[in-house]
Amino acid sequence: ETVRARVDLAKILVEQEKYAEAEPMLVAALKQLQQIQPGPPELSIAHTHRVLGGMYCRMGKFREAEPLLDKSLATFTRVAGEHPVTASVLNARGRLRMETWRFELALIDFNESLAICKKTLGEDHPLTARVLENQATLYEYGTNTGMARQVRLQCLRICEQAFGELSLQTASALENIARTNLAMHDYGLAETYLLRAREIRRKLLGDAHPQTAAIVGQL
Repeated sequence: ETVRARVDLAKILVEQEKYAEAEPMLVAALKQLQQIQPGPPELSIAHTHRVLGGMYCRMGKFREAEPLLDKSLATFTRVAGEHPVTASVLNARGRLRMETWRFELALIDFNESLAICKKTLGEDHPLTARVLENQATLYEYGTNTGMARQVRLQCLRICEQAFGELSLQTASALENIARTNLAMHDYGLAETYLLRAREIRRKLLGDAHPQTAAIVGQL
């Protein structure tokens, strides 16, 4: 339990981008878990691989991240099967493959992750939206902006249902659609989405917040 608590604390540090603090905690926890007898706890090790691999992805250390995500995915697939945690790891590995320009492999991971999400969580779950957002980005990398826009509209609908129209998640979805429309040179529609996103951030964060200012700079 103490090791798991340290891993969970390290995960919080990763979210706060405090990687220098999180990394030694995760490495030490992984070493300790692997030494537990009789038989190391597979799922705890897989969870730690997932957190450490995810952190390396954030840092752009894709070579270090990929084998960790592969190990995590192999364990969760074998032990948990079609489970949301398996979908989450597939999504993370798909994003890594996308960032390293292996688009066909990334699409396979995203499609598998999406299928599990829809089966276990439903089409309107936030994790489903997260996978769809990555899939949309992949389509944009492949210059299929029309498909990207369709997918991002699905994400917006999910965010509005799951978090409400006045939420930061909805604002982010609106900004993503706006960027896609900008790429398609549909400036009027892009402005409409950006204005909606700006109003949400103004109400929730205030005019002086950097996120609100960032949207104003795009208008």
